[in-house]
Amino acid sequence: MPNRAYALNDVEQLVDNYHGVCTWDFSQGLPLDFIAGPAGNGICLALSCHWIKYHALDDSLVNHLGGIWNPANRTYIQFNHQEYQRIAQWQRNLERFPDWIMGYQNWLRNQGLGVNRGTTVPMSASALRTELERIHGGYAMIILKSRNVRESHAIAVYIGEQGGDACFFDPNFGEYWFPNRDDFFFFLHLFANFVYHRNHRDNVGFDSHEIIRVWR
Repeated sequence: MPNRAYALNDVEQLVDNYHGVCTWDFSQGLPLDFIAGPAGNGICLALSCHWIKYHALDDSLVNHLGGIWNPANRTYIQFNHQEYQRIAQWQRNLERFPDWIMGYQNWLRNQGLGVNRGTTVPMSASALRTELERIHGGYAMIILKSRNVRESHAIAVYIGEQGGDACFFDPNFGEYWFPNRDDFFFFLHLFANFVYHRNHRDNVGFDSHEIIRVWR
């Protein structure tokens, strides 16, 4: 999906309701308007893979892409179009592989990360939470998909230890931090249904999550 799927202010309200904070306002649709040869329906998988990679290295994707105001020194970090093009090309290259799933998972392994085979669950609060509660100080690539359409959408999350925090990245909306992972579990179920299921029920609409656990 190349653009925001729902009004940003509504998502911000949902984040606030569950005590989250926006740490990076970002949408893959905006820079795609300015670079040559955008990658099909967006580059959510590439962005999510790179977000996990950098976060696992105690770094951040925003440090490489920019496009954010730094309140510490009151400066604006310019958006790095060259880096964005590199990530877009990464996804185009991946799409040429006969097995793109193996391709991106092997890439994550080559970054020194462990990757499991993934589990597909329905878009229900209990099924999603059961899978995510298995994660303690690790990551998940979550691919929203449907049995009825070929399109899918990738997001990435970090989930801390029991009682710890969570961090969430959606290439259509940006990065959000939740001090309590339990609040995040409630948020994510509502967010996924509010933005990608209910809003598109008469059009595309996703009905399941594929959860791929990643660890360092």
